[in-house]
Amino acid sequence: MEASREEGVLIGLGGLHGTVVRIGPSLLITEAEMAEGIGRLGKAIDRAGA
Repeated sequence: MEASREEGVLIGLGGLHGTVVRIGPSLLITEAEMAEGIGRLGKAIDRAGA
């Protein structure tokens, strides 16, 4: 979660065992903004070694 925060993407964990990643974008998000957010999340995952 720290790596995603450093990329500017705020996520939360949920589910009974904390295995669900929650992303809550604005309802007005554009396709380009979503693509950028997914790219940043991917960078964070790569950096965290997951």
